[in-house]
This record gives sequence, C-alpha cells and structure tokens, in this order.
Amino acid sequence: MNTHVREREKKEDAIRDAKSESRAKFLRLLKKLTAQDIERRSRHVEDALSALPVFHTAKSIMGFYPLAGEPDVRRIMRKVLQDKKQLLLPAIDEKTDMLVPCPVIGFDHLIDGPYNTKQPHRSRSCACADVLPDAVLVPGLAFTPRGDRLGRGKGYYDRFLAALPDSVATIGVCFSIQLVKDLPAHPSRDQRVRFVVAG
Repeated sequence: MNTHVREREKKEDAIRDAKSESRAKFLRLLKKLTAQDIERRSRHVEDALSALPVFHTAKSIMGFYPLAGEPDVRRIMRKVLQDKKQLLLPAIDEKTDMLVPCPVIGFDHLIDGPYNTKQPHRSRSCACADVLPDAVLVPGLAFTPRGDRLGRGKGYYDRFLAALPDSVATIGVCFSIQLVKDLPAHPSRDQRVRFVVAG
C-alpha cells in the first residue's frame, strides 16, 4: 500500500470518527428536549418555512415523517395538502436501497419502515420513481448555515440528494441547537442542501 493510499485512509478514518462523535453529541442534545420544547421549536420551523420563497412557490413538496427529536413538520405538510399542492413522502426501495418520493394524501395509511420510520406503502402509490418534487425538506442531526449536513450515518439522503437536478430546492430543517458553524464532512459523499431553516 503506497503512502498516498494510507494518507487517504487516515483522513477518511478521522472524518468517520469525528462524525460518530458529533452524532452522539447531537443525539444527546435532542434527547433532552421535552415534548413542549419540540412543539414550540417546531412552530418556529413552520414559520421559517412559510417565509421561505422557494417553499412558498413550490407546487410539489417532499416532506418527511419526523423521528423522535426531529422537528414535527406534520402540520405544515397538512397545510401543503390543504393548499392543493402535491405532498410526497420518502419510501425506501429495498431493491435499490434508495429513497423514493411517493405521493400521499395524508398520514393515515403510512406503514412502518426501516429504522423506526413511517413511510408510504409503495404498492398504493402510482409511479413513485417518476415523481420529481420542486422542494425537498431534509432532516438531519445538524447543519451549518452554508448547508453542510450531518445525517444518521446510513447515507439515504446523501444518495438521494446527489441524484436530484439543480432545479430542486433542498431545504435542511432543524432546531437552532442543531445549527453549528462547522461539521465534519466527506468531500465527495456528503451532500449539502441549498437552504437551512432552524427553529
């Protein structure tokens, strides 16, 4: 093994270790939030999203069903439906191991997905793979103001974001305690979002 390969592997190991430490840190922070904290902060996230022009003008929006500690965006997603816009939620395609945006009309028929998620039943959704949203709400454990994102380590959103055309507005969604100046990131694998809203 040559010196260049060893140095590259050392850098990748250092990035991986730093990301693991950061994940543990932010998971501890989120676990300290009470239900009241999450509700209050989620309202601030809603206000920030509503004020974002690219979210306001989007006709098709991919949201997400919140995990424990994540901003609860369900109410603003209901408003998307009330405004007669298309709402999409991600489902994991087990064959490709990729996120696929699927149209939904509500939250009553979601099924349990991997990693304690809720997702649409793909057999009930029409041509999921052919749907392209105008805007995508992206959860994460932490973000920087310039759009760097720390995910949960499975790579689903990084792979999904990498495949999107530049015309799609990607919006990181988090609480203010998750917004930091710098994050460890792999230069070729970790994908930035174009906008970040924090509550």
